Amino acid sequence: MKCPACSQAMTPERYEATSIHECQACRSVWISTDALSSAIGSTEKFFSADEIKNILSTLRQTPQAVRNLKCPTCSDVMVCHHYAADLEIHIDRCPKDHGVFLDNSELEAIQLKFEDRSAQSSAKKTSIQSTSQAQKRCPRDGEQLKPETYEQQSVDLCPKCGGFWCDDGELGQIVKSRDIKHGDVLFPEFKGNEADANAKGADIYSHVTPCVVCGAAMVHLNYCANSGIMIDSCRQGHGTWLDRSELERVQVFAERWQKNAQDAYARHAQKFAAIAQQSSAYYEAMVRRHKAEARSLSVVGRILNSIFGQSR
Repeated sequence: MKCPACSQAMTPERYEATSIHECQACRSVWISTDALSSAIGSTEKFFSADEIKNILSTLRQTPQAVRNLKCPTCSDVMVCHHYAADLEIHIDRCPKDHGVFLDNSELEAIQLKFEDRSAQSSAKKTSIQSTSQAQKRCPRDGEQLKPETYEQQSVDLCPKCGGFWCDDGELGQIVKSRDIKHGDVLFPEFKGNEADANAKGADIYSHVTPCVVCGAAMVHLNYCANSGIMIDSCRQGHGTWLDRSELERVQVFAERWQKNAQDAYARHAQKFAAIAQQSSAYYEAMVRRHKAEARSLSVVGRILNSIFGQSR
């Protein structure tokens, strides 16, 4: 295998218990997509402070002019792009997914970046866990929150105002579970209208709501963008605050959204089937047409057409 950048031979190597090919001239790496994911997830390799500094200093911060590097497996021109939206690391990927080409130090840099992400995530979880129940107080009235079990999830209830605090991920699990069925009776006036939600946010919650865990001002947002339920979410991802009845409203919205989706599919099922049938018929007609055109271009095809006709 030859290096796409300098055309020198690439030799098989082992990195974080995965197989790679490394160019001994320019130190670039060819690695499969699966192997790259495996290498990033591993933490066997230790980087010293000097190694980290050297790795980050040699990165290609901006994509070079179109290099038209070719995949060493299929020779197709590779695509240069960000490895991830928030990482200033540009890599070259085979359009047929044969593998990824990484310049010098890019593999190590990607690994360092994801290890840093993991460390930040662990720190956030530690921060949540270290916040004792006695420290959790209602952001509305300062009352100490009481632990409650709701939809098999441990949440924190304010006994004074009836608001709920859900740690990161708990609200999603509650909505997903939905063991409690609310039906069509609860909140009959609930429209889930975007305009109503904006008006509610302006009229009632114009003040800043602090996060229960870190105390920073939370962002006031419309749940699912168009539900009409205004909730407060920590910018650092510690959790979500829902005022009285908003948790139930979220569940009602999820129930009705699913029911409406099922009803819509049932109403349009015949249309979907007809479109699929039309598409299949069109595809078959195009195949027959192209076969006939291909036959007419060859000597054998002309003979077959004269014997069997154009319809076959």
